[in-house]
Amino acid sequence: MNKKIKKVGIFMKKEEVINAILYLQKYKTETDRIEAKSAILGCPNKLYDTISAFSNKNGGIIIFGINEENGFSVDGVYDANDLQNKITNLCSQSMEPVVRPEIITFEYSDKTIVAVKINEMEQLKKPCYYKKNGIKNGAYIYRMFWIKIMKNISQLLLD
Repeated sequence: MNKKIKKVGIFMKKEEVINAILYLQKYKTETDRIEAKSAILGCPNKLYDTISAFSNKNGGIIIFGINEENGFSVDGVYDANDLQNKITNLCSQSMEPVVRPEIITFEYSDKTIVAVKINEMEQLKKPCYYKKNGIKNGAYIYRMFWIKIMKNISQLLLD
């Protein structure tokens, strides 16, 4: 008998997120599975690329309330409920196929943190892409190494 086994995501735990924050602060860099987003002034405008990239590769965690520009300091989020609603709406209405994020909110260093786990999409459903940009321009793969190099080159050119 050939039964199809459905892959079930592993539930994210608060400790996993805290360990990711400590990693970011120690090494001062994101990874292909951990991304920090500042959200003290509102929901970041461009999340679809990270959601698509994590969905298309190995999955990952987006931690809102961490300021990369300030050494990955914990700044907290503007409104945890509104942020969660915007993320959920983006994943369910603007991504193809629909992404089902796992979201947890907790206090860390006296600030509210929102962590979003994006699981890797099943192979037959890939690529995951941002509908507005279409499959050709809206599907992303996480390439942190090249993004960091391009940021550094841009900064050198501006200086």
